[in-house]
Amino acid sequence: VKRKKERKLIQPEDTYSSVHLTEAQRAITMGKVETALSCAQKAVESGSDPASLVVRGRCHLLLGHLQEALEDAREALKMDPSLVKAVLVQAESLYGMGEFERSLVLFHRGARKRPDLTSFTRGIHKAREAIINAIGARQDNEEGALKNLEKCIPHLPSAPPDLLDEYKA
Repeated sequence: VKRKKERKLIQPEDTYSSVHLTEAQRAITMGKVETALSCAQKAVESGSDPASLVVRGRCHLLLGHLQEALEDAREALKMDPSLVKAVLVQAESLYGMGEFERSLVLFHRGARKRPDLTSFTRGIHKAREAIINAIGARQDNEEGALKNLEKCIPHLPSAPPDLLDEYKA
């Protein structure tokens, strides 16, 4: 009697990471954020891919864990500064924490790198609105709000030089 030999498929380690990462992204689109977070956590543990940190940060962001999302985005950017999605997660986290000026700067950075992503454009608009609302401007007093904004923005670290031009337009 012949026995069949069991064959074990040997896969590279980063394959497991990519499987978990794909499962996490699929769970996010289905609205199962808790499941996505556990898959993203497994992806982070099984490989040192910065994309898995971005997905885990996105899960934290969707769950309202803003500090964890910010930490994941910053760690991913340390590993790969060209990750635009990490900039988006970082900007959204800062916006959620009420740091509208810093989030506006990051939304502008991301929009420069990837002008095709509407998330950055929407982020710029909502950060602007939040800043104007925080200043206490009403629609009839928007010029006064812009003057106050002009005083604040130059003091921000790494504020884009053309940032004020867009407010005046």
